[in-house]
Amino acid sequence: MAAMALMKGQAWTDNNMDLNDELMKINELIRAEVCEYLEKYLNKNVKDVNLKKLREVGFKKDKEEKIVKVEKVDFSLPGLVASRNESSSGSSLSSSEEFAGIDGGKPSATKKKSPKKKQMFRQQSNSSKTSSKKSEESSDDDETTHKALKASKKGQGKKTSTSERIRKEKEDESKLKQQIEEVRKKEEEKKVAEKKKAELAEKKKAEESTKKKEEEKKKKEEERKKVIAMNDPKETAWMNFNDILSEASSCFMKSNPSRSRDKYEEALDIIAKSFSSLKFKNKTIKTCDEVVVIKFMFARACTNTNVYSDIISGHSKLNEIVTMHKDVRFPAVYLGFALMFEKLNRYEQALVYAEKGVDYFDKNFPCVAYNYPGISSQPLDETQPDYLKKKFNLLKVEYKCPPKPEAICRYKDCLTVNKNNHIIPSVNIYISDPDFSGYLKVLCRSNCALDFHEKCWGVQKGNYSDILAKTTKTPTEKDLFGLACLTPDCGGLIIKIQIYDSNGDVKTLEDKKLMDRIENEEK
Repeated sequence: MAAMALMKGQAWTDNNMDLNDELMKINELIRAEVCEYLEKYLNKNVKDVNLKKLREVGFKKDKEEKIVKVEKVDFSLPGLVASRNESSSGSSLSSSEEFAGIDGGKPSATKKKSPKKKQMFRQQSNSSKTSSKKSEESSDDDETTHKALKASKKGQGKKTSTSERIRKEKEDESKLKQQIEEVRKKEEEKKVAEKKKAELAEKKKAEESTKKKEEEKKKKEEERKKVIAMNDPKETAWMNFNDILSEASSCFMKSNPSRSRDKYEEALDIIAKSFSSLKFKNKTIKTCDEVVVIKFMFARACTNTNVYSDIISGHSKLNEIVTMHKDVRFPAVYLGFALMFEKLNRYEQALVYAEKGVDYFDKNFPCVAYNYPGISSQPLDETQPDYLKKKFNLLKVEYKCPPKPEAICRYKDCLTVNKNNHIIPSVNIYISDPDFSGYLKVLCRSNCALDFHEKCWGVQKGNYSDILAKTTKTPTEKDLFGLACLTPDCGGLIIKIQIYDSNGDVKTLEDKKLMDRIENEEK
């Protein structure tokens, strides 16, 4: 049982050396028998062994043929034993007198047995038989008692042996559990140590990166001093230009998009004014990929500001990349467009550019990875091929199931009214729109609920001027209470108007007197 328990422990702990040492201490023949048992009954799968059940039921055994031994029965009668006991009177018979009739001779003619002697002979014969019978019964009782004692001792010995075996198995199982627990504890300690080691390595790596940046900064400063000492105006201008880009990129990474936008815009102004004097590798601005990356980062910073006017500026720079710099293969521009339209809640347009990005990589076009402008040691993830492939595929799925808008404008000429207010007008109203300024919900007695953009509602109210005969001014919301519902063929009356401001707060307008009058009429 102990060997079985140790083998199971080994199977569950990937051949632990401590358990293996304990197993080797067990007799080799016992180990061989256990292996044979596992192969025969459990298909060598020691993990499936139920130790508790095995301890209670025991090991399986082959059915042995029972050999029935037939003992020979002696059917011969036991010999008769003649009794020679004397009578109580002290008189004895001679041998010739006692057995005269038995030997087959003629009975004595001269002497006849008296009735008294015959009676004594019968008594002696009966006494002999009774004694023999008692002796046999006594012998049988002794034998039965002996067998009972032997069986009792055997049962007691067997019971003691079973109890000892169970106790030993429990000890072995307890020992095995303890060993397994020790192994698990060691493994946990090992994992903790490895985790701590990884954390230390990560910390060391971060420290090395910080140290490297500091050294790079120090090196730049030394170069700056040299340039200033040399009094080279072009070199000085290039150094100042890179400092601006470095600050812009640092602000972007630190989630400060407004400052990042301003610094990238400053760098683009320098490029526009004095590109030829800057030390770019490519001296043609239309094919200069470094300029493309700066414009891309400006657009990304504008998108992250969540300010509509800034987003429009970013959109303009993205358009420059695909038109002015069309000879530069730069798939990240599709990501810029997709994320910008997502910010504007224009998911149809965002999906178009996500699909363009997927298509670009499906055609195996080249993709060059770049670093952050002004920070040569920091890779720009949004230009890395693997990052872009994964991102485009995720966005393609996401944009096919856009979030539901808070409201849908019901003014018939909504898109025309808003064509000058948005680069892509939409009837969908989201509170998260960068240009969100609020909307109105008009409710009638028949439970109609119509939503309008704030600008669309202003036009809609103007259409009621003739009806209300107020040509000098635009009607207010209260002037519309009691008028016919705006839904065709509804027949209900306008009873309530909810105004949602730019923060999403609601103000409800209604005429209680009108409501009371309508309720009385309905009765």
